Formats: sequence, structure tokens, C-alpha cells
Amino acid sequence: MLSVIYELVPSTTTGRLAHYSEARGAVRVEVVDGHHAPDLLPDLNQGMQELLDGSRWFQLWRKDIIGRSGGTDCSLDVRFRLVDLDPGDYVQILEVKGLVIIGVERTATAAQFVQAINPAIVHFLAGGQWFQVFAGEIVDMSSPDTVSHI
Repeated sequence: MLSVIYELVPSTTTGRLAHYSEARGAVRVEVVDGHHAPDLLPDLNQGMQELLDGSRWFQLWRKDIIGRSGGTDCSLDVRFRLVDLDPGDYVQILEVKGLVIIGVERTATAAQFVQAINPAIVHFLAGGQWFQVFAGEIVDMSSPDTVSHI
């Protein structure tokens, strides 16, 4: 199973407003509480680019497998952008071949963002268009949470 979990924290060890870490089938994103979307987006975007550059996540798009290093007519990218959403909406996820845009309501606080992004990501990943290669294993939404090793 794949999961991406955003968590509110008082601070990160890196001093950034967002810090990413990766494990088998999982990404954890620490978001510093007490800030607003315009302050968070630079570190969310920088951290995402570093994660994609150093990991092996892939998008299935029709018959194509899209990775960060390309190999097809595009390479994988995920970008956070400030948007104007309806009142009470704080996150919008749009996906096209090789690109995911996560729109964040420009007035959202860190707490509102985290509360909205987690269920949106669960729904997004449930679409079954993503997988990770971790230590030689392909991990997708149908993979068990734990692996037995002999």
C-alpha cells in the first residue's frame, strides 16, 4: 500500500517549513504549524523536487510509465500552486500525463492545508495510477503493508 501523510509539527530538523522523508510505500511530510500557504509553498515545492530527484516513484498514464528521469516524452513532476478555491475548500489535485498540480487555497493555514491534503491524497492514490520502486520491490496500492523476508 502507498501512503503520503502530511503532519503538523512545531518545527523541522532542517529549519524548513516543510520536510519530506521516504520509506517503503510511504512519504511523510512535516509541515510547520502557524504559517500560511504563501509561506509554505516554496519549501513544499523544493522538498517535493528533492524527493522526486532522489526516489523512484512512477505514474502510470494509459500505456506509459512516467518517471522522474523521463524515458518517454515527459518526466514526472509535482508542483504546489496558490489558487483561489471556494470557501471551505483548501486543496485541489489535478493530474495530467507526467504532472500533478496541487492547488492550495492562498488563505489556508498550515493546519487547514494538512487537514485537507491528507484525505485528498488518499483519494488520489486510490486511483491506482502510482507505484514506487523501493529496494528492488514494486510497491503499489495492492501491496501488503509489510513484507516477509526469508
